Amino acid sequence: MMSLLSKLNKDQIRILKDGEPCDHPGCRGHISHPCEVCGRIACRTVYVPDTVYHQTKWLMFRFLSYSQTKVTSIWEVLSKSGKIRLGLIKWHSPWRCYAFFPEKDTIFSVTCIKDIVLFINNTMVNVKH
Repeated sequence: MMSLLSKLNKDQIRILKDGEPCDHPGCRGHISHPCEVCGRIACRTVYVPDTVYHQTKWLMFRFLSYSQTKVTSIWEVLSKSGKIRLGLIKWHSPWRCYAFFPEKDTIFSVTCIKDIVLFINNTMVNVKH
């Protein structure tokens, strides 16, 4: 018997925006447990604190927490080793977008800045405008 998860292509899961249900008829109703097909709760991606979700050659992006309103996410940008916090990526209300807040006395190469910009752009895909 084919599981529901195998029915949904992994590429389809990745392109779902927060608030958009997957093909599972009960997806939107999953508010206390993950949907069997896409793994999201209430049609939103659920991140686990202190988990690295993206890595580049020199940086790690680790989920820190949700904002006080629980609407947006706060991410730590760490060195490759994960031992040094280089800054935070979080929602900046006056600009209505995610922004990078570097730690004091940090410097970045063009490669690292590009990685941070790409991460912010990918994070903005799930924001409702």
